[in-house]
Amino acid sequence: GIVVKKKIKIDIPQLIFYNPNFILNQISNIYRRRYNIKMLAITGSCGKTSINSIVYNIIKKKYKVLYQKINFNNEIGISKTILNALGILSIVQHK
Repeated sequence: GIVVKKKIKIDIPQLIFYNPNFILNQISNIYRRRYNIKMLAITGSCGKTSINSIVYNIIKKKYKVLYQKINFNNEIGISKTILNALGILSIVQHK
């Protein structure tokens, strides 16, 4: 099924919510807790991509790590990444 703000003409089950981004975040939080997914946030105004790569190459030697080469730096980026990694989500937004 899909989470949408208003019903769209498509033949799949739809969960209609006023704020689908909020619901998407809630669903990903449930799965993050269920699978005990640890997260590491790297913030700053410059150098994040380089640091991400360095940190990934260090910790992948000991842990199973999801490394996103594509930057989903937006309000649904973390949720999208978690649910895609678990194979739960394949499409987030429909325009």
